[in-house]
Amino acid sequence: QYDQANNMDHSEPNLIPTVMQLEAIIRGGCEVVGVLGMDGSPNCGVHRTCVGFTGGELTGEEEFHKQRSRLKMVAGKGVFVEVLESLLRGRSLHIPFLAVDEEHPGDDPS
Repeated sequence: QYDQANNMDHSEPNLIPTVMQLEAIIRGGCEVVGVLGMDGSPNCGVHRTCVGFTGGELTGEEEFHKQRSRLKMVAGKGVFVEVLESLLRGRSLHIPFLAVDEEHPGDDPS
């Protein structure tokens, strides 16, 4: 549902001020130790993302189970993380991406 031009076009302008601030911090001599994402998120996944939700309202139990059956975890980045990583790379900023595992949130990010 998030992997579409409309969402990606919306994400980029929202991220530009953050990327500019990160660039100023780094150019000023500070170290940015990482960007923290949430593995399993369709937007913020770093190593794993969720795909398959086709959108719309979950109006009842039948619709909920139908949508849930389409979901799957796959290797890859969420849409928001992809856009952020691309913007950082475009400014030659190399910041590691770390992830909290949605299924095991108490584990150390990696």
